[in-house]
Amino acid sequence: MLWSAFFIVRLLERLVFKVYLDDQGVWVYSGIFPWNKGSYGINWRDISGASYRTGFLSWVLKSYTIRVEHRYTKSSELLLSNIRYGDQLVQNINQIVNEKGLY
Repeated sequence: MLWSAFFIVRLLERLVFKVYLDDQGVWVYSGIFPWNKGSYGINWRDISGASYRTGFLSWVLKSYTIRVEHRYTKSSELLLSNIRYGDQLVQNINQIVNEKGLY
């Protein structure tokens, strides 16, 4: 019973996990409970690039692990797993970084 409740909470957390881009940078919003809702991210001026990892299962599910690299510190990188169409997201991030001439 406890495991099923834990599984349902983890599933709901995955459903409200959003990655979005705006004029300021790349942001992640997550949380289903009031005490763990929030967002974090990296500003465009601090991004050096983005990449994704692929494999057979990732390719089949179109769900990738992405890494948005911080220009100055490794501890501030975004490492996100199971991002639907993460390959396209990485292309968009790198295109915007190139257009802004930030590297």
